[in-house]
Amino acid sequence: MFALLLAISVGADWRDIVKPLAEVSSIYKVAFIFYIVFTVFGVLNVLTGVFLESAAEFVDRDLAVQEETCRIDKFVSEMSELFEELDTDRQGYIDLPTFKVCMHDEKVQAYLAHHQLDVMDSEQLFNLLDMNRDGEVDLNEFVIGLCWLKGHSKAVDVTLLGTELSHLQADVSKFKEYVSRQLEGF
Repeated sequence: MFALLLAISVGADWRDIVKPLAEVSSIYKVAFIFYIVFTVFGVLNVLTGVFLESAAEFVDRDLAVQEETCRIDKFVSEMSELFEELDTDRQGYIDLPTFKVCMHDEKVQAYLAHHQLDVMDSEQLFNLLDMNRDGEVDLNEFVIGLCWLKGHSKAVDVTLLGTELSHLQADVSKFKEYVSRQLEGF
């Protein structure tokens, strides 16, 4: 048994172990060779493969995180550059008339479409980007808004929109009832 352990752990040369076995019987020689082939090439290689696969999976996850971070950083950088091009007066913000003119440029539309951003209605897009409702879109509003609007809607987005719509309908119904009661009092 000790000789078998030494044989698979490279503690002893296989020929040194097989010579005495071959003198006893050739069946022992064949059994020893089968043991070596099965153990070394079968079991140990499978175990090595399992460990390497789990290590590669761990590295793949890190690479995916790093790739996504780089992709987001690149998008933010590109949208910042686009904002600088649209802000021709260098005021640090874009107003609605300037935004409309810029969004009707085919090159700007194509560039945004390349980034999965739809610019069918420039005024509606401006209103979505103008988070503080001051009539101006600054760099932060522009980049953050485009990050939110990038890509296709997901199930969570649609669900959130449905929930917000339900709350809004409930509020409108309550307001309608309140106004009806107030008008009945007159």
